Amino acid sequence: TPYGYDNGWRPVENAGEGARATVRLLTWNTLWDRYDSDRIDTARRWPLLLAALERADADVIALQEVQAGLLAAILAAPWVRREYTVDTDPRGRDVEASGLLMLSRLPVREAGRHAFGPYKAAAGLTVLTAAGPLVVVGTHLTSDHTADGAGHRLRELTALADGLGGLDADVVLLGDFNDGSATPVATMGMRDAWTDLHGDDTPTF
Repeated sequence: TPYGYDNGWRPVENAGEGARATVRLLTWNTLWDRYDSDRIDTARRWPLLLAALERADADVIALQEVQAGLLAAILAAPWVRREYTVDTDPRGRDVEASGLLMLSRLPVREAGRHAFGPYKAAAGLTVLTAAGPLVVVGTHLTSDHTADGAGHRLRELTALADGLGGLDADVVLLGDFNDGSATPVATMGMRDAWTDLHGDDTPTF
């Protein structure tokens, strides 16, 4: 169930602004401090991150590696409370279990999550646009820090392809794929927006 802010975060239905003809999407791995915490200056980064997210003026935001302190800061931000719906109960354990958070200022028809394993999952929203429903999914696939990372990613991508392949809507998959190869595009049968826009195949890694 998606949640919106009304003197507290509460379940909502079709919350958000009116449907738009164009949709601006943003994905960001916020870099949790489970590793190298002495090198990444989390206390300094988080306010800068929040300011950058607000400036981005995105209709749907897909975040990865969100930890408790950052989640609290996001949920307390006036611009988030005023404009955005989040994809899950912020008092629950979904964000803690996966590090994923989805935010939308478009009307949200439904939300869903699928766990691949510890700390790896996909979170999705169906939002309403002027062209009809759009499914936006954020994910964070297994990295090569894990043994057989490539095998894990292939299984995760195959599960995503199976789950999203039969939907009667346009689909956008965002996130940290932890993969610099052609495997994500080939497995999903989707177009790579970065390659389409910029004419190169710079890996989203």
